[in-house]
Amino acid sequence: MATKPPKGTRPCPATGGLISSVDCGSKRNSELSCPASCPFNPFGPAGYDLWLRLDGTWTPKAAEWVVKCVGADKFREMLESFAGDGGLEEAFDHDLAFASAIHWYLGWYRRSDGLTLGEAWRKAGCPGLNNDERVMSEHRCRSFPTLLEVERPEDGQSVWVRDLWAGSDSAAFLLVDRMAAKELVRFDLVISWVTRYPHFARFVGGGLHLSRDLRETFEDEWRAFAREELNLKRKPTADQMRSVLASDFDYAHELIADLGADARQAMLRNADLQVCSAFYRIAGPAPAVLDRIASCPEFEACESEAHEDLPESTAFTWLRRGESKRIEAKMPEAFQHPDDESLGVGILGRVSVGPKGVLVRTMSGQKHDFARERVAEIFGPLLEFVKESRIDAAAQLADRIDSGEDDKTETDAPPAEDIPPAVRAEVLRMAMEKHFAGLADAKLSIFGGRSARLGRRDGADITDYPRRLAAELGLDELKDG
Repeated sequence: MATKPPKGTRPCPATGGLISSVDCGSKRNSELSCPASCPFNPFGPAGYDLWLRLDGTWTPKAAEWVVKCVGADKFREMLESFAGDGGLEEAFDHDLAFASAIHWYLGWYRRSDGLTLGEAWRKAGCPGLNNDERVMSEHRCRSFPTLLEVERPEDGQSVWVRDLWAGSDSAAFLLVDRMAAKELVRFDLVISWVTRYPHFARFVGGGLHLSRDLRETFEDEWRAFAREELNLKRKPTADQMRSVLASDFDYAHELIADLGADARQAMLRNADLQVCSAFYRIAGPAPAVLDRIASCPEFEACESEAHEDLPESTAFTWLRRGESKRIEAKMPEAFQHPDDESLGVGILGRVSVGPKGVLVRTMSGQKHDFARERVAEIFGPLLEFVKESRIDAAAQLADRIDSGEDDKTETDAPPAEDIPPAVRAEVLRMAMEKHFAGLADAKLSIFGGRSARLGRRDGADITDYPRRLAAELGLDELKDG
């Protein structure tokens, strides 16, 4: 029969015997090498709740030390610089601005004697800190900002990430952060301060999401910025890029926002997003038009009425099916639909058949031109073309964004829905198409720094990879366009 441990002691996996709670608290991770599985280890995933409590006591003491060393005015000045042009009241993230300022002072700012404030704190004996807080300081004072890629989720509080600025041979590591674990998905890119502990890493204050299609542009811009800031004659190293990120984290946030806005504007300006309509007069018997529609597999009756399109009309959805599937040959491969319709069927447009005329609506110039050709094939002399309309919705939306009109909100009434829902849906589809269509050729750490498309050289069938990825992320509906 197992004997009960003496009061005030517990089994210690680090020593293989019993340890008192006092010795555990005063020696763990300093005199003892504590395993990740120990629930009393604040720096192992099993003891993460202890880490959260420890963070709550260490952070104010760290702030107090920094203020003591540099003065309240100087610290506030640095805090305001990290908050950006809007000041503390409009900071992009108060927690992130505060954490950036604290950790820059502790690990990157150097006094006249060459010591960082973290090194000076250690030299002074870390006054006011207990054992756990001293261990935390050792790691927190070595925190660094970098670009991370999410490799895969682990559990409800953890994800595996890779430091993209640590070299192609760097290993993935476990990042424990319950809030982040709920929000991050595979292949997400995050710019953040990171602290590496013995058995896991953690964000410091939070992070900035970087859209994958902006990564190359961001890194090019950041290299140029770092080169100018450090007055270098050659391309900065990853460590130099980190050092500039440490002191200019607020600029990284502004740069991401600006690049995103520019990318959205470029997407809209170059987009074939036109609200198109073509009206035809029925030159033969009206029932014959409905008979032709009934004989073609690409048309399906709409449940909703089409009176808003054409009075006293019957509405049909025009699918990219049958002969109308030919248009997909000119569409991005990732968003072409297979013959198996259980995986989805794309939409070409909408057809409204009235007593005397037919109205065809599409959401792009390409679809409109194809529909004109297909109408002639299907209906022949039954329909006579009368007129068409093309509205460049993308250009109009881009102009609104440029003028700031889309940012204005009424305080006493909801904003008017003057942009058709179909246009908004198409803008979203275009953005997702650009994002996911590029994943087949994006270099992902999960494939050893290669793209999924290059996996073909290993004999792997990845032709349907973007579609399967969209399905994995729950975005199947975005392929229906």
